[in-house]
Amino acid sequence: MISGRSLRGAVPWKSIARTRHADPDAPFSGAIAPAYDVAYDRSLVDILRALAEHDFVVVRDQTRRIAGIVTASDVAAEYGAVAGPFFLIGELDQRLRSVITRNFDLADIRHHCDPDGRRGIRSFDDLSIGDHQRLLQSNELWDRLGRPLNRKTCGVSPEVGAVAVSGRAVGQTDGRTASGQARV
Repeated sequence: MISGRSLRGAVPWKSIARTRHADPDAPFSGAIAPAYDVAYDRSLVDILRALAEHDFVVVRDQTRRIAGIVTASDVAAEYGAVAGPFFLIGELDQRLRSVITRNFDLADIRHHCDPDGRRGIRSFDDLSIGDHQRLLQSNELWDRLGRPLNRKTCGVSPEVGAVAVSGRAVGQTDGRTASGQARV
């Protein structure tokens, strides 16, 4: 980089490894690789292919000065932070659907979630998380679960809209409740 605008290349780890493998005595300059630069106002979606290919992009500001770098690792971390809660909701939905499928029949489902038949529920796959909540709020269905769970500490949380055990949502990854019992 010269004066913040002229990009001559970059020295990523892959280039260092390749250069050192070919010649253990190679100078640092031998590891310089072409760098891909993008304008700061480009859409992230537009540069994903370049990120996948080059592992990083150099970002230029509105004056064409080099303003920073975005790595594939940066994008993956941000994606995980943004998408993580949606994955947890999906996992929670699958686990609740599994419990409901094993313990109730479609007649129960229709009675509680589609009493007038307007929704046309034909399978357990037609249920939403709101339906899971509706089903588990039924004392009759709750009792049919046959689980040794206290309704006061294990129930549907209106704030979270999920089954919680001792204050923890059933979607948590450690597989245990706060009291150490296995979750539903």
